[in-house]
Amino acid sequence: KAIADRKAADEKITSEKLKQGKISPTQAKLQNAWSNLRAGVETAREKAWAIGNSKYNGVNGALNKLTANPKMFPDAVINAGETLKGSKSEPTLLKAMEKRIENGDPITYADLQGDYSSLGKELTKGTLDGDVYHAYDILHEAIGEEMQRIADSKGQGAALTEARAYWNRMKQAFGKPFGANDAATKALRTSAPDIAETED
Repeated sequence: KAIADRKAADEKITSEKLKQGKISPTQAKLQNAWSNLRAGVETAREKAWAIGNSKYNGVNGALNKLTANPKMFPDAVINAGETLKGSKSEPTLLKAMEKRIENGDPITYADLQGDYSSLGKELTKGTLDGDVYHAYDILHEAIGEEMQRIADSKGQGAALTEARAYWNRMKQAFGKPFGANDAATKALRTSAPDIAETED
């Protein structure tokens, strides 16, 4: 019986080794596929961001030097900051905007467009915490509305409306954090949870 038990134990060990031998290559393939997918999404995001900025080129020259409503910018920054009460730290972009307000610098259309682009890039990274995303989104929309008002007043409204619509599509496509619920991550979590947790 002892010999039979030893033989059974050896067979079980051999079987487990064979299973492990199949699992490891599968984990490696899943990790590579997942990493490639993430890289592809990042490349698409960067291209879309460049296209989004290019859509403003047709209107910027005519509007860049025009000044914004002096109340709009401080009010928008305050409203965004309200959503971050209780947060451990204040986002860098928000700090920079508050500093500009403190300095009393006049806000031009060019300033608004720069902030709109910077906020748009952050909003489409897919890495922001929910409260920061919400604060940036409030600012992004408020700045976009003021840009639209200025463009409308100079007969450039239609072109800007198209550009803003593109940015909104980008937020929808890329704003959601990549990793938690996509198909590649689900597969990786099932077969190689240790790898998935490292990549999150």
